Amino acid sequence: MKYALAFLVSVSLAACADGVATSLPTAPTPSPPTFSPASQPGHLTRVEAVVVGSNTNGKCIEGATLEVVSGQRVGDRVEQVTPCNGWDFGNGAIIRDVVSGDEMTIRASAPGYADAEMTIIPSYPFIPFIVYRLSPR
Repeated sequence: MKYALAFLVSVSLAACADGVATSLPTAPTPSPPTFSPASQPGHLTRVEAVVVGSNTNGKCIEGATLEVVSGQRVGDRVEQVTPCNGWDFGNGAIIRDVVSGDEMTIRASAPGYADAEMTIIPSYPFIPFIVYRLSPR
């Protein structure tokens, strides 16, 4: 009896709708993303990096250097500041005044380790943080 009453109520309500279908509300159409000038290419930024050894448990290699070998700032060379490690920001090596959106290749080297290169496109306002993991020679 309870189910019959529920059926009659729903049929009556459907008849009152007079054939007009109801639908669930739709989510608003998202507007296209807007980018602030700070997130567009062409702004000065920096690249932060650390050079660790595959045998140093994430600790930075003392005397390691970064050198820009192609792209913007070719020839710039920065020595890593120690102590540092691959798990923290700060210290390591910083290449300053790079233009966001312009590709560059950076080589990491350290005495007793094989060199490694990485090509990146710096961004702004998000500062690239690179970890070079060098293998002993």
